[in-house]
This record gives sequence, structure tokens and C-alpha cells, in this order.
Amino acid sequence: MIFFFFNDTATTEIYTLSLHDALPISEGPFELFVGAKLQFVGEKGLSQNDGIRFAVAPGVMIPMAFSYDATAEALNYATAKDYNVAPAAGAFGLGGRIYADYIVNEMFFINIYGEFIKFLEKDAIDEFAAELTKLSTGGAVTYNTVNFGYQLTTEVEFNFTKPLAEGLSMSAGLPVGYKYSPEKTYDAAEADSANASYTLSVDPNASLFVTSLPLPLEFKVSYWYPLIGQNALAKNVLTFQIKAYMKF
Repeated sequence: MIFFFFNDTATTEIYTLSLHDALPISEGPFELFVGAKLQFVGEKGLSQNDGIRFAVAPGVMIPMAFSYDATAEALNYATAKDYNVAPAAGAFGLGGRIYADYIVNEMFFINIYGEFIKFLEKDAIDEFAAELTKLSTGGAVTYNTVNFGYQLTTEVEFNFTKPLAEGLSMSAGLPVGYKYSPEKTYDAAEADSANASYTLSVDPNASLFVTSLPLPLEFKVSYWYPLIGQNALAKNVLTFQIKAYMKF
């Protein structure tokens, strides 16, 4: 199974807004994860099991913010204008994802998700912080390359599903997630572990599934809230989604 995932995320870095009202804006999509999902345990896995599912998805992270102009956005920041934050790492990455489910009963299951991406070194000319440093020092300090290291993401979700009528069901979930990245470095410098970024968050959500339609639909609302973190954006995100599913 070949699949694609778009990531629409804000930068993991914090910038002080000084004494003006300029706001960081995040627009996407910013990344595309392309991989092949291989199920080892489950109803359709190599080892068949009705209560446990386990799958692995090796893949490639592809940056998609082709129009992002770090130089212009750094200038906007310095002149107290609204600016577009650096979208994710903006670098190619290699890695994979793991998926595991433990089905307790027909209405309750536990989902475990993990992702590890090793980013490749990239040109610093399109990296927001590098351009901001160059601008603030009048060009006295410039960088040629930037390395984001890697990104580790883990998530455990407790999910409850209940049928409401024929072709209609509701679902409620409570994912608890942890994301970690080492300090990004410039021009092959050594990373300082004290400057790493991490976030522990919750993302409660509720969904309504309509499967009686020719094109099944899911209506979902979620609220992402950071509990603790370091060198990361303390953002709260309210999301509304409508998903359409294709039957094969």
C-alpha cells in the first residue's frame, strides 16, 4: 500500500515578538510523507490476529513549501510586520512510522504511533533563523548550511467508538503525544543537548462517521494543547476536518 500524508505544522522554534503586534502565521501544506505501509500483525497481516495490529511504514519526507521566502519573512519580522514562520524543517528526510492497535472490545481500543525522521543537511539561505541572524548583524554573521538532525514523535491514543444508528457512529479519542528534536546546527557545528526542543501534548477529539453514503464521510473536531515543553511553540490549535473515504 502506497500512501501520502501532508503535514501542516508550525515551526518548533520560539521567536520573541518584541514590542509590536506582529503575528507569526503558518500556512501549508509544508511536508509530504511518502511511504509504503506493511502490516505484519492483524487481520490482513503476515501473522493474523483479531485483537492486535502492527504495521511499519518506511518512507521519505519531502518539503513542500516551495514558495517560502525566508529573507522576506525575516525582514517582515524585523520591521514589525506579520510574518510567515518557517514551515517545519523544510528539508528532505529519511525514516519511517510504526502503527500499533490493541482492540480491547468492540467499542474501545488503544492506538500507538511512532515516527522517526532523519533530516538531510540543507542550504541555510531559505531558513528563517539564519536569515534573521544575517539581517540583525548586518551580514557580519552568515551561515551556509543548516542541519535539523532528526525528529522523534510518539503518541498513545485511547479511543471509544459507539454506533448510533445504521450507517452512523461516533468516536471520541484522547491522544497523548511527545515530540523531540535536537538543537539544529549551522555549518556542521556540534549540537548542544541543552538546547533541544520537546513537547508533551494532548489532543482530545470527537468524530461523527456517516458510512451509509456512497462516499463515506467523517466529521472531526480536535483541540491540541501543549502540557509541557522546551524551545517549542506554546500554541493551542482547534481543528475542524471533513474526510471522505473511498471504498474498494
